[in-house]
Amino acid sequence: MGIIINVLRRLGLRHLLKHDYLKAESYFRKIYDKKPERRENWYYLAMALMGQKRYEEAEKLFLAELREAGEGYFRFRTLGDMYYLWGKGEQAAAYYKKALELCDTPQEQKLFRERIKLCSSEKSFENVKMSHQAFEEGNSLISQGKEEKALEVFQRAVELDHTNFNAWNNIGTLYHINFSDSQKALEAFSQAAEYTSLPSITANMQQVIRSMEKQ
Repeated sequence: MGIIINVLRRLGLRHLLKHDYLKAESYFRKIYDKKPERRENWYYLAMALMGQKRYEEAEKLFLAELREAGEGYFRFRTLGDMYYLWGKGEQAAAYYKKALELCDTPQEQKLFRERIKLCSSEKSFENVKMSHQAFEEGNSLISQGKEEKALEVFQRAVELDHTNFNAWNNIGTLYHINFSDSQKALEAFSQAAEYTSLPSITANMQQVIRSMEKQ
């Protein structure tokens, strides 16, 4: 049984990293059916559900894990992110405040403070919702091969919510790969890095810098 669980977990994580959330869910669901008490799997299954915008199902698992495992930075951060994406500003701000108290990373501290502000009024949070919509539209345009239009939409996304580091990252990627503009790519990646310490963002910045040094 242990070997099967480990194989399913690896497959689930592989698809989660690829943003293939439906496939990831299928593997984590199999673990859940075999070992429903496995708390670690609740988190991964909830992440797969959140990626599919099945927020109510994800919320139940995240909150169950919080009750069972106790309070902690990553649990608060994840809940804040989920409510932020879900369009529930009050709940997002509450968990971001809890995460901020336990955070020691400057980029994330800045992210939480800015997002708490954006959640503080109906008008500013409406812009957040529209930013999410623009981000999804931009991704759809990329899949259709409409990179120039996608760039415009991603730029609208960051105008609506300057903390949308995923949109900044996509802007940087488009400038670097599709439009061969290293300077604008670096600027976009640098903006993303203002709000996250994700290694992938740093790696993208370093790739652009190396490219500029060769020119």
